[in-house]
Amino acid sequence: LSESTVRRYLATLMKKGSIVKEYGMVSAKKEDQLLKFSIRMNIESEKKREIAQLALDRIRDHETIFLDSGTTHMPLIELLKEREGLIIVTNNVMFSLQSVELQKRHKIVLIPGSVNEHTLSITGESALMFLSDYHFDKGFFTASGVSLERGFTNRTLPERDIKDFVRKRTDHPFLLADDTKFHKAFPFSFGKLGDME
Repeated sequence: LSESTVRRYLATLMKKGSIVKEYGMVSAKKEDQLLKFSIRMNIESEKKREIAQLALDRIRDHETIFLDSGTTHMPLIELLKEREGLIIVTNNVMFSLQSVELQKRHKIVLIPGSVNEHTLSITGESALMFLSDYHFDKGFFTASGVSLERGFTNRTLPERDIKDFVRKRTDHPFLLADDTKFHKAFPFSFGKLGDME
């Protein structure tokens, strides 16, 4: 790229508020940075526990459910001991690893595909092909942002593809999001506000 092209791109990103210009460098604003899964686990942890309890209240024994790649699902691991005979399909690597103990009560299915190192999610064509064999009673989804104008949005296209595909194959899709996600929009939309409960 030419220097003038780079300057033009940087000016556009600064106008959007995505970056901050500092002496000799630019950096992404903190809210635009995708933090690693292990860090995100500890952010708003009390709210995540409350949301997980609300999710559990909607799950009945012997249902087939989908849990996507967000950290809000993690408190469900302990709570799901109160249910029996679920088929839990997920693209959340950490959830599948930490829920091994649940195999006594439920069937845990980790979908195949490519792993994102930051989100520890599985995505890609093989993941979508695998999911095409399923229909879900309930689905529990997370979003990077929720806004009236853009609906539910995500930072990455591959994760958005999984969320949108599964949402359309789910009888009762639920959004699990705390208030820190409201009034934010990211590039990839996977539904309008009325598309989920």
